[in-house]
Amino acid sequence: MGSSVTVRDIARAANVSHGTVSRVLNNHPAVTEENRQRVLKAATELGYFASKSARSKAQPENRTVSELGFLLTAGVDAGEQNFWIRILRGVEAEATRHGIKILYRAIGDLIDSPDRLRTALNEMGLRSVLLVGDGDPEIVAALEDLHIQFVLVDSRVRGTTLNAVISDDYEGVYQIIKYLLDLGHERIAFIGNTVRSPRGTPIYSIECRALGYAQAMRDAGLPFEDLLLTGAGALYVNDGYAACKHLLDNGIAFTALFCASDLVAVGAIRALNEAGLRVPEDVSIIGEDSHMASLVTPHVTAMRTHPEQMGALAVRQIMSAVENPETPPLVTVLPIDLIQRQSVAPPKRRT
Repeated sequence: MGSSVTVRDIARAANVSHGTVSRVLNNHPAVTEENRQRVLKAATELGYFASKSARSKAQPENRTVSELGFLLTAGVDAGEQNFWIRILRGVEAEATRHGIKILYRAIGDLIDSPDRLRTALNEMGLRSVLLVGDGDPEIVAALEDLHIQFVLVDSRVRGTTLNAVISDDYEGVYQIIKYLLDLGHERIAFIGNTVRSPRGTPIYSIECRALGYAQAMRDAGLPFEDLLLTGAGALYVNDGYAACKHLLDNGIAFTALFCASDLVAVGAIRALNEAGLRVPEDVSIIGEDSHMASLVTPHVTAMRTHPEQMGALAVRQIMSAVENPETPPLVTVLPIDLIQRQSVAPPKRRT
């Protein structure tokens, strides 16, 4: 098999996941001894180490980053562009400081075609990339097969330990819901969608936000099942409008809404206004901070992430991973802040 041996080949022979193979080959401690021995045995029998040694002798390993791929796996709809652009801005600023050239490409349309995906990655000729958006297992497998060093940005892949830079969405939303609870709100709805694509790829950040919401409500001993709206739509104005209308039309009582994006908050406010309800006098709303959050009336209280810092840290992390390939994977977690504006107030007292 020689030089064609891939992580996928070893995983198949050892009957383990790609992530397990990657952890074993990088000497990561988070793997059982049984799986470690299975992977090493399969890799040896397939000639992986021999071919790797031969390649190393023929081409000394370059442990610096001169060119870096910014691979956007998520959609580029108008509602998402601002967030990804802000990450890219942070990436470009940090890369410029280190003389690194950035190559940008949206690859979401290639996920459903593994052959096209691998061909595209090969043609780009990159050895280091930032995988921005959904951490789709198919893309991760392709990068591992091609021995491309990568860092996940704003995502993780369930069941794996990979280099990543993310926001603390779970704890951030937990504390935001607790803030609403401390104000006296008990019927708090969550509007957001945890699934992005027909393949069922979860949006990691929104999934964590929904879990943080649910745990905060659970810890307060409050029911929330009828208030947790995570439908199959997107995260835009019409979705927030439709979700809020669903609550109102079905007579589901609530005094506060947490919206997983700023556009969802805009749509929810429109639905509330049509129903003759005022924000925050009748219903409090919290969204995600962006230019939209401060353009509507009232200005929306919001959770603030740090996309520029996320991009800059991702560049530093990929540089460190390339320079020190034996280092275990690192997950960098950025805090989330609450920006208090005009859309939150204590709930009305019942008369």
